[in-house]
Amino acid sequence: MERHKGYALLPDAQGRPFPSVHAFLVTPTPFGAGYDPAVVEAIMADTRDMLLGDAVIETQKQKNLATDAVKDANPQGKHLHHHDTNENVIMMKAAEQGTSRTYALRRLSKSPDPTHQDLYQQCLAGALTPNAAMVQAGFRTKPPSHKRTPLDTLRLAWGTVSPDERLHFLVEMMGQAAD
Repeated sequence: MERHKGYALLPDAQGRPFPSVHAFLVTPTPFGAGYDPAVVEAIMADTRDMLLGDAVIETQKQKNLATDAVKDANPQGKHLHHHDTNENVIMMKAAEQGTSRTYALRRLSKSPDPTHQDLYQQCLAGALTPNAAMVQAGFRTKPPSHKRTPLDTLRLAWGTVSPDERLHFLVEMMGQAAD
């Protein structure tokens, strides 16, 4: 009824078309359906959630179809850049490897190793980031952590002090080295 605007074909008490499906549903009979507004709101809220979920699923399906179509058109797995001037559409094949969240989840999900499947499930549950899961699975190496050394601290501070303070520091250090 909402999609086809059927409620607009029915007249209200003043003979005008209903402005919305909500108005039709809560208007008392004989002109409207006469439903309790709280019930209508609850149903509409549930329907919105379902429609949103359906929209997300449909979008993912369309993305998968587009990815499959590009893979079919480019079975060697190389990057494909195609510009269709008639429809003003640009299709780009996703890289078969990379550092994106999507790639990490896809790689973990396709792995036959049960440990990798467990890591994948932890990512979906939000208990683990895809990057951390890839490191644990051995697909990536953890970047080295760089702890600041006293020399690093000195270099950072050196740029913030005046030339006179630098000279004073150097003279002081030279005096300590001579002792």
